[in-house]
Amino acid sequence: GKTTLLQRLYNISREGEFRNWFNTLWIDWEKEREHYIGLQVDHDAIDPATMLEAIYHKFVKQEEWKDYFQEYSETQSILKVTIEKIKQAEEEQERTNQPVRLDLTKDESDVYRNSDEKLAEALGAGIAQIADKKPLLIFFDTYELVDRIECDRVLRKVMKHRGGQVVWVIAGRSNLADNIWRNEPAKEALIAALADNDPDIVAVAIRALGRLNALEVPQLIRFLNLNQSKDRYVREAAARQLGYMANDPIDIAKVLEAVEPLIDAMRNDYMKPVREAAS
Repeated sequence: GKTTLLQRLYNISREGEFRNWFNTLWIDWEKEREHYIGLQVDHDAIDPATMLEAIYHKFVKQEEWKDYFQEYSETQSILKVTIEKIKQAEEEQERTNQPVRLDLTKDESDVYRNSDEKLAEALGAGIAQIADKKPLLIFFDTYELVDRIECDRVLRKVMKHRGGQVVWVIAGRSNLADNIWRNEPAKEALIAALADNDPDIVAVAIRALGRLNALEVPQLIRFLNLNQSKDRYVREAAARQLGYMANDPIDIAKVLEAVEPLIDAMRNDYMKPVREAAS
């Protein structure tokens, strides 16, 4: 179905009257998993940086495109140096049992604090430069393998640099129209509401984010914990969203990790006798 259609679109863009009209890039995420250990993990554990790295390497395999990604390469280098500095400082502090001053430059500090965003901006800038020379078509197949919320959010930042010369053609099992990226301020406000002291606000935020497919299983598991969530409506909202996820065959494997916390919450919920007495 979707792969056949995507492949046909890819071929059309490279043959007949369209030959040499476009630059094209094809990424099948199922095949990319074979080359990156970081993609061979649970869906919700994929690091956005690994996804960006895979895209970057696809581009620089084309010799004529390498020079467009110097900013990305420099950002990578700054990040690696910063991580090594932090590691050395931690080791020194552990060895001496004394506070160690971490001497980072402004660039190092900025890149480390916002590494995904900085890498996405640099990657997007390189892609935009390629597209300035000739329109660029980027094809993603089996995108559902890497479409966790954080990865998708970072990819959207790459896309913001596209200008008018880049078209992304994405095939996956999830409905991209349901993604909350369309209203970033709303997403940020609802996510912030998850930490509110008012349990009613937290419960409403869980339900709203759930409808927008903007919650992940580990987040919901945290709200099942009786010590973490004192209010039963919060726990019930989290459990209900997990139930909705279980109805989606794509997400069933992820939901299975919530079975034990759900059972534990049901067995130990101190509100249960009150609910039973009231019913």
